[in-house]
Amino acid sequence: MKSIDERIENIKKEVGDEIAINALSGGVDSSVVTFLGKLALGDKLKTYFIDTGFMRENEPKDVIKTFKKIGIEVELYDTNDEFFDAVRFIKDGEDKRKVFSNKFYDIFSRIIKENNAKYLLQGTIKADKIMFDKGQSQHNIKTKSDYAKLGIERVIEPLSDLYKGQVRELAIDLNLPDEFYNRPPFPGPGLLIRILGEVTREKIGIVRKAQKIVEEELNDYNPSQCLACLANDTATGMIGKKSPGKYMVFVRAVNTDNFMKADILLPRKKTIEKLSKRITGEIPNVARVLYEITGKPPGTIEYI
Repeated sequence: MKSIDERIENIKKEVGDEIAINALSGGVDSSVVTFLGKLALGDKLKTYFIDTGFMRENEPKDVIKTFKKIGIEVELYDTNDEFFDAVRFIKDGEDKRKVFSNKFYDIFSRIIKENNAKYLLQGTIKADKIMFDKGQSQHNIKTKSDYAKLGIERVIEPLSDLYKGQVRELAIDLNLPDEFYNRPPFPGPGLLIRILGEVTREKIGIVRKAQKIVEEELNDYNPSQCLACLANDTATGMIGKKSPGKYMVFVRAVNTDNFMKADILLPRKKTIEKLSKRITGEIPNVARVLYEITGKPPGTIEYI
């Protein structure tokens, strides 16, 4: 495995005296790349948080505040409406990923042109590359010709030889605050791929609240990944004489070493009961909560 110094030197050599751009999502991959990039390039690295509207609750402000504490300025780029307009009415999961990716890089191309930059620093990891080669689209991987069309001369991927666990180890070696790496990862397209079927602003709000509850209640189990997903079908429910709503929320948690294979995490019965009571009690229009138990393989960690 390459040392920290080797990774920093490689970034310096790739970029030279040019300006580089990177997008920070708050996950461990982009956080480590941002930190390595700052160590290598200083003010020649411009870091942006592209707020897609599909993030965790309060994620943009929290991430920017956390990085400011360690002396890294991050510029917020609010694109909520653009992303929502791009994906509304799209039901197929793979189509959502592709549309999200295209919109993300359209916006990134805009940022690159504004900064007169040619280099993109990106947190692609080994698992992303493997899944892309197997035919699963990845929001953060494009072909060379696609990058060229967007005005990106070179993509630098300092973590592409590492799996997720190794990236976390690197974060620890870099002495990054534990909030950068000690929480379940979150997919680039975010809540968009936690909604089965058509995306609406109401559904985004529901799954965002459900995700917060799931992370809070499963925190003591230290899952590799945990998520709430909103089903496409509806169901009836009853509290007293009133129906609480129509939506169904799937809860899923796994443990894994490298995210290529994963085992199901099964919480205690009282934890599952509390999850159900909180989600149906605190979120309007949710009628049922289901706990999903498919490993990887045959399933993937995310639903879509």
